[in-house]
Amino acid sequence: ICPWNFPVMIGVNKMLSPLVAGNTTVVKPSPNTPLATVMLSSLAAEAFPAGVVNIVTGGNDVGQLLVEHPDVTTITFTGSNATGKKIMSAASSGLKKVLLELGGNDPAIV
Repeated sequence: ICPWNFPVMIGVNKMLSPLVAGNTTVVKPSPNTPLATVMLSSLAAEAFPAGVVNIVTGGNDVGQLLVEHPDVTTITFTGSNATGKKIMSAASSGLKKVLLELGGNDPAIV
């Protein structure tokens, strides 16, 4: 589940690890910037068989459905603390692996 800022870069980063490990992936972009990530689907279609890279758009309800889906085993999320807490809570009932990058205040050295 990707944030609105840097949607392509973060989306690609979230795709790479599962793909390198031989898994399929589902990427859900922010509802504020879906088009940038959806444009990746044409590149993914050239590089991978159908169904390996899946891009799903929608609001928070779609994200919740993904987190709660029994076939989803690992969730990565970049975004707010409040949403991260909701994801962790929902994922805990299925003992899903969760990777959260929260807060959006990562320091940078210039």
